This record gives sequence, C-alpha cells and structure tokens, in this order.
Amino acid sequence: MNLFAPRWQQLSSKCVFVCLLCISLSGCGQENWKARTYPVTGSVTINGAFPEGLFVKLLTLDSAPIDRRESVPWGKVESDGTFSIRTYDKGDGAPAGLYAVVLKWPADPTTIDTIDRLGGAYETSEKSPLQVTIEKKRNELPPIVLNDVKVLPKPKR
Repeated sequence: MNLFAPRWQQLSSKCVFVCLLCISLSGCGQENWKARTYPVTGSVTINGAFPEGLFVKLLTLDSAPIDRRESVPWGKVESDGTFSIRTYDKGDGAPAGLYAVVLKWPADPTTIDTIDRLGGAYETSEKSPLQVTIEKKRNELPPIVLNDVKVLPKPKR
C-alpha cells in the first residue's frame, strides 16, 4: 500500500489545485452582465419649487433591455432640485440609448409609499412626454421644468 501513497498524494494535490482554480475563475465573470454606463445628472422643478424626494427613472425605449437583469436607471431629487442617475452603483449613470423619463413623487420617500404626489401623471412611459438620449459621454440633461402641475399635498402624520 505504501507504493501508491506518493501517487495518491500527487493526484490529491492536483485535484485540490483544479478545484481551487475552478472556484476562483467562476467569480471572474460576475460583473460581465452589467452594461457600460455613462454619468447622468440633471435637475427638476415643479411649479417653481424643488421636488425633494421625487424619483426619476429612465425606461429604455430601445427594443432590448439594457442588461440581462433588466435594470432600470434611476435617481432621487435632492433638496436643491438636482439628481444623479445610477444603474448599478451610486452615480454610475446609465447605458447609452433612448429613454422615457418617468417621475414619481412619493409622499414619504423614505418608505415604500404608493401615493404619488403627481397623481401618476408621469409614472409610465406611455403617460410621460419626457424623453432623453444618453450618449457615450458625461451627460448633463436639460432641466426638467414642469409648470401648472397638480401636486397632491403631503399627508399629515
């Protein structure tokens, strides 16, 4: 039996090496599903005010989703009316392409809130007249200026 021990140890070492190699290589392609993104920033005013907490989403109008997970680029309007779009990580932007801009202004943006202070007027690509083209560069979107828009008051808590 001792004659096979060195050979068994060699095979065992090779198996361990191959297994470790497979495990390490399997993690190498985890990010390959992500589309290339380009920075996107912009601003919004509604009836002359900054709609803090408003969500800005970009829904692709191209025939295919932007990636295999069907990610949706989005941003949240800050107190100064500005927003930065993210698809995967904060501030990474959106893939190049044509998008419908949809807006939802929850009464409480810190919770999952179904009340849209805009009454759903800009909540789908069919309802929203807003469109943008994201180019393969840094993108500063034209200001979104909405006037004479009915805004539901924040509910009192």
